[in-house]
Amino acid sequence: MTWTSHLRPALAGLDIYDSPQVAARARLHANECPEPWPAEVMAELGRRLEAVELGRYPDASGRSLRHLLARQHGCDPDAIVLGNGSDEVISCCSPRSPAAPPSRASW
Repeated sequence: MTWTSHLRPALAGLDIYDSPQVAARARLHANECPEPWPAEVMAELGRRLEAVELGRYPDASGRSLRHLLARQHGCDPDAIVLGNGSDEVISCCSPRSPAAPPSRASW
């Protein structure tokens, strides 16, 4: 049994997006910054990280960030979608594949 055996055939045949780790000064295909971060930025990150309660789950809705962005862009916080990269945002916006049969869970 493979890990794809539980997928619909339309999905099981698709290739997984992969960003291979190659030896290079900058791997721009993986959205990596080719330069080290400035020392003052790293110091500020360290100061801010000290204030984070690392033993707690973060707000998965990103409520405070969505409200901040909404104020800056003059829109409703509910109009802002946050995610860990484009793949996650796309999956949030399209909860089912077009090849999937309709179900009550996807309405």
